[in-house]
This record gives sequence, structure tokens and C-alpha cells, in this order.
Amino acid sequence: MGTDAVYKVLDNKTVIRNLGQFTRTDLANIWSAPEYANMQDELLQLMINFKLCYKIPGSHDTCIAPQLLTENQPEYEWEAANNLILRYTYEFMPKGILTQFIVAMHRFIAEQKHVWKSGVILEKDQTWAEVIEYYGKREIKIRISGKHKKELMAIVIYELDKVHALYRRLKYSQLIPCNRSTCKDSQEPHFYPYDILRKFTEDRQDYIQCFKSYEKVNVWGLIDDVIDRRRGSADFQSAREAGRMPALQRFTKIRLFAASPSDMSTEREKLGAIVDSLKPLAEDRGLILEVVDWRKVVPDAGRTQQVIFDQLKPTTWDIFIGILWHRFGSPTGAANPATQKEYPSGTYEEFMTAYRLWQQFKQPRMMMYRCTRPIPTNALDPDQFKRVNELFAQFDGSKGEHPGLYQSFDTVENFEKLLRDNLQRVLLEYSETE
Repeated sequence: MGTDAVYKVLDNKTVIRNLGQFTRTDLANIWSAPEYANMQDELLQLMINFKLCYKIPGSHDTCIAPQLLTENQPEYEWEAANNLILRYTYEFMPKGILTQFIVAMHRFIAEQKHVWKSGVILEKDQTWAEVIEYYGKREIKIRISGKHKKELMAIVIYELDKVHALYRRLKYSQLIPCNRSTCKDSQEPHFYPYDILRKFTEDRQDYIQCFKSYEKVNVWGLIDDVIDRRRGSADFQSAREAGRMPALQRFTKIRLFAASPSDMSTEREKLGAIVDSLKPLAEDRGLILEVVDWRKVVPDAGRTQQVIFDQLKPTTWDIFIGILWHRFGSPTGAANPATQKEYPSGTYEEFMTAYRLWQQFKQPRMMMYRCTRPIPTNALDPDQFKRVNELFAQFDGSKGEHPGLYQSFDTVENFEKLLRDNLQRVLLEYSETE
């Protein structure tokens, strides 16, 4: 019945003639049949929840269904200098992306009139965003002008990605403009796919070539010009206040990677349940928790640990969780670049890879845990246990190679409580520092 009621509104000749505008009086006429009695408020809320319409701010009962707006782009002035520009391109572009985005952002529509079926002008704090869908080109183009461009860009990206998440297997690319002098003030600069820029950063390549000027361009500079990769930046504080922006930028996920030898399999299994218990807290703050598990890696040829890294990409980890007891693991066949000695175990290679990233980027968050319960005599391997002791000795703040704080536990239950409490505090930190 709800679907029929919605289409009665969208197919109504009066609503179509009014370019998607309707009032409660219109709805009373459209939903006059007995089966809709006493359900009009509920049905209208259903349309709003599914981003099929929005109430005009300041209006008591007037709504707009953006899919019925005029196709004609209105005239408006635009300051074209020093714009932030971002493009989305799609392999296949479903209908409705832009109209749902308009509903999500309707309170920022400039003067509540600069909106049409395939585009919208948004205004906030003396900053303007032009967001236009070119359906035939399978593209959405964003231009931002004004005082607080990155804050508004953050909100636009976040809301567009929320719409994208509604479509299963949707494939699209973000294109970031070149910032060299040849391109910077051009409305048609050279663009780099964001996935390519990320690949450059993962491969420790700091520069990429501009195909217009042939100059070398700093990769992180390109990214930071448009998308602030730092958590807790001032840009994101403002963005959250304006539009419920989460602690992370475009990526709303916090990716957790756990490293542990086989003797910590029970504790490791608890991680999924702990994360599930924290999802409501995370989602309330616009975050999604994802456990990155090597057991989900697709089989492939090559050194085992490298296959894992190639698919789970350490540069995308937000939190590293290390758990050790008396086992240390087996050699991986690769050398530690700092010492030229073979990594003694996969767990240690994962730890050192994460730690080097933390040294360079302060990411991922390093959370280490040591089990202190008695070791069964028949399970104790003195050499393995010695390596565990040596690893934790290096956390010494005065002389350790990787100083830091770790926590100890003696039972599975204590570990579960400890990790849950710590992750909860980390989530709250994300919220407080946005």
C-alpha cells in the first residue's frame, strides 16, 4: 500500500504541473481513499525517509519531490576563481543519485530556489557548492567557491557517499584536479583518479606527473587540497557541526586489523563479537567498524605475507591490534628493511609494518595486548617465549626500539572487557576531536 500511495503523489497531474511541489491539502485530495485514512502523516514520512521528497524549510506544509523539478538550469552568478573541484564518474549510473542527494542537503539550498532536476546550488557560511549531474556522461561534477571550501566539500562528499551506499555493487571513481599553475585556476584541469593517488601513497611514491604541464606534482598535496586525510581537523569539526559529518572524511569506515599467533585464536575470535557490540555507538557517530581479517584473503601465488598485504593494504588500517601469549610464530621469508634480518614471524612483520606507518603518518593506532596466564608445560617453546619477551621489552620508553604502552590480561573474559572498553574510548575520541 505504501508504494501505491507514493506513486499516486508522483504521478499526480497537479504535482507534476507544479514541478514537484505539493502541500498537505494536495495530499488530502490524493490520498482521499478509505485505505489511507489516518495514515497521511505516516505516508509522508515514508516518502521523506526514502529521500523522495523534502519539506521546504520555513514552510509549514509545503514539500518538493525533486525528481519532478524543472530540467532547466536557472541563471546564477558564480565566482570561478580558486574553486575546489571534484568529479565522480560511474561505470553505470543509476537514476536517483542526485535527487536523493538534494533531499539530504535541502536545508542548504541557496535561497531555497537554486535547484533543478539535475543540479543544485548549496550555500553555507559564505561558501557555495555547485553539484550537477550529467547523466548522459555518467558523471557528477562539484565546484566549491567561498570562504570555507574544504568544510563544505567534506559535507558534500559524505552525503553523496551515503547515497552511493544504497546501491549494491555501484562502481564509481573520484577524480581529483591537478594543482599545478597550468591547471589550478582552470575549469578544465587535468584530473587524477583518487584510487591511483592512493596506490601511489601505498607504494611510497610521492610524486605523479601532470599530463598538461608535464611537471611533477606532490601526491599528498593533491589529496589534501580537496579531502583532508587527517582525523580531527578543524575542517571536519566545522563540517560535523554543519552537516553531521563523521570523524573520518570520505571513508566512514574504521578498519581494524588484528595480528596474533595461533595460541591466541580464542581471543582473536572474540574480536568480531566485540566489534558487533560497538556498532550502534559507532553508527551513532557516523562511523562503520570493519574487521580486516587475513582469513578472508583470496588465495594467490607468492609469499604468504605479501599476498595478505597486497589484499588487505596496511596503509588502509586505522587500528592495529596485536595479541600475544607464549607463541611468536614462524619466519615469513622476508627481511626487515631496518635490520636486513629475516622477520621471525608473520605477526612480527605485521606489527613492524604497522609501526613504521605509525611513525610516518601517526596511523594506525597501535593497540598491543599481552596474555599473562600460566603456560602449560607441554605447550611451552622456550625460544618462542623468549621472542615474545624480547618484543615487549622493546616497549620500554627509555631504551626500547618501539616505545609505547601495552596492556596485560589473564583470561579471555578480561581481554574481552579490556578491548571493548578501549575501543569504546577510541570511538569517543574520534567524536570529540572531529
